[in-house]
Amino acid sequence: LVVPIFGVCVYAVFGTSRVAAAMQKNYEKVLEKGKYLLKEEPVLRGKLDKIDRNVSNQSRYIRDHAEFPLQEGTVVEYFSEGEYMFPMLLQELGKAEHFIFMEYFIISDGVMWNSILYILEKKAAQGVDVRLIYDDFGCITTLPHRFYKQLQAKGIKCAAFNPFRPMLNVILNNRDHRKISVV
Repeated sequence: LVVPIFGVCVYAVFGTSRVAAAMQKNYEKVLEKGKYLLKEEPVLRGKLDKIDRNVSNQSRYIRDHAEFPLQEGTVVEYFSEGEYMFPMLLQELGKAEHFIFMEYFIISDGVMWNSILYILEKKAAQGVDVRLIYDDFGCITTLPHRFYKQLQAKGIKCAAFNPFRPMLNVILNNRDHRKISVV
């Protein structure tokens, strides 16, 4: 009889994350502030409607629910597996002239990461704006502690998302599982 009452009390204290709510408010403020940058050109919507109505409807859904408007002059290529993407990623990183932005959940020492890191170091030395975010908890067993400092010393702007702190932490489950590269 006592266990459910105890569970409700524990949830009341730890279950609702005030930090996550504050992060959400900040996120909404940033979106509102930059909303003028996310305007969609009606002419583009008309063009896409003529080309493929189904694709236009899908992009309309993405615009309405994820706030990503239709843009012109972009290219997206989908890779079903990382091994197909890797050679293309290395090629595109090598061609970077202005910036490289990367965000990954897990980075692990090995052939793939070492190949990428070599290019990132070279590009940072050439003056390319190189930035990397990785999830600290996701890399807890694969990277040395405060790895971001090693990369910063090499000219790479690096940050560990939600740094791991070995204590009771209500935002421990707020992880970053994204795998994004923008060149």
